[in-house]
Amino acid sequence: MNEDRRRPKLGQAKARVNYAPREPPMFGIACSDESEDDEPRQRGPAPSTPIKPSNEADAWAVHADALAVWTLKRLVNRTDAWVQYLALEQRRKQNARTIKGELTKKVLLPHYKGTDVSDLIALHTTSQDNLSRSLGFDIDWHGEPDPEKQRQNRKAAKKLYKRAKRLGFDPLLIDSNGRGGYHLILIFQRSVPTTKVYAFGQWLLKDWQQLGFAEKPEQFPKQPFLDKNTPYGNALRLPGRHHKHDWYSRVWTGEQWAKGEEAIRIILGTKGAQPELIPVDAAAINSKPASAESGPARVIAPEMVDEVQRRALALLNKKLTAVQGNGGDKATWTAALYLVKDFALSVEQALPVLKQWNSTNCNPRWGDEDLLRKLRRAEQEPGARGRLVTGSLVSVGNALPGQALEGTSFLIDVPDFIRVDWQTFRPLSLPRKRGRFDPASVWRLCRRYERQGLAAVTLIATPAPKEPETSTTPTEVVAAGVA
Repeated sequence: MNEDRRRPKLGQAKARVNYAPREPPMFGIACSDESEDDEPRQRGPAPSTPIKPSNEADAWAVHADALAVWTLKRLVNRTDAWVQYLALEQRRKQNARTIKGELTKKVLLPHYKGTDVSDLIALHTTSQDNLSRSLGFDIDWHGEPDPEKQRQNRKAAKKLYKRAKRLGFDPLLIDSNGRGGYHLILIFQRSVPTTKVYAFGQWLLKDWQQLGFAEKPEQFPKQPFLDKNTPYGNALRLPGRHHKHDWYSRVWTGEQWAKGEEAIRIILGTKGAQPELIPVDAAAINSKPASAESGPARVIAPEMVDEVQRRALALLNKKLTAVQGNGGDKATWTAALYLVKDFALSVEQALPVLKQWNSTNCNPRWGDEDLLRKLRRAEQEPGARGRLVTGSLVSVGNALPGQALEGTSFLIDVPDFIRVDWQTFRPLSLPRKRGRFDPASVWRLCRRYERQGLAAVTLIATPAPKEPETSTTPTEVVAAGVA
């Protein structure tokens, strides 16, 4: 190949950079907080890895604009972050890092042009609302190069491709590295709850050994939902140039491997499938056990709904404003969480509050369907309900108890002040010192409850004494409640 055909960027060295030989590819990148970077990607002095010219490279560069538009429409789950690969010379502890910023067409174009390794990106597979546009698999062999294992993986990948085809999907089976690594991607016409997508992936791989895989393929998304420990989740590298050596994605047509112009034509022609094609029994797979932090479901007592809605709207108006391009989506998602989790409102009770807040605090305003979708996703979030509610919680499915028996847990109801859930908070004996009541110990105990978030208020209660003939010394207790 003529060296004059190289297309290094202005100001970049033209020295040839050798690719790292025989290293396994990285299709999905687990985005942990350690790899996150608030700073934009720096270009100036960073060493570059110029592309080695080929007809395939030219085809991807020519169609970069169309591929970027297709990606925005079909694969983007969130627009506030992406994963950027590092130049080979900069890779020590990691191959890539999370970039926080606005994901636009300008970010996608350099990836498909593939001029530098540091232009390549991967996209997160889950949105902030726990929705996904696609299901992906990384089929690879992570041991020593083994032609037999690679052939075995290739046959198994085609079987999984045919399985998805039989279900009615239009899967993309991609030869990702030319060394036995494959990506299988199923695209949906619209966003689907990640819990459902995750369960579908587990269902497709339930017999991976019988399909003939050398090892179980990695699934993306890797988790049924995001949480505080996994704020971004995993990312899939987009089709195109490989991030370690000179290879461009090739696509399986059902009969042969297509490359260059033909491969790009197949990708651009993939429009996604209806989520209803996901089998009912696949969606029913238990994707994750219930969170240990989740308490019993709660509802607001009917007579308190109007008051709770009023308080919730006042809080949203005071704390949150949603402006497009300035964290508006995150602010609206936070508002939905406040209503459904912190105020324990049902979706039906929360919707009019969110619509009223939307009418005065969002620019541009969200559609009613978007608001309803966010509330339904918030309803599926794990964790306790009713943190900001006072005097109005009732546990669903649990009848209120009658008179508490001596020595048992109880529900103490202080009108207009606090209600303590008898299932969550247990009465404790008051601390004593040398057999006597110790106020200092009580004070420390109360502060500990409040610091740990177990209570906003602590009460000291004394049960009523028994009849004189059977009276015994009453037992003082500390009752902790959420204000």
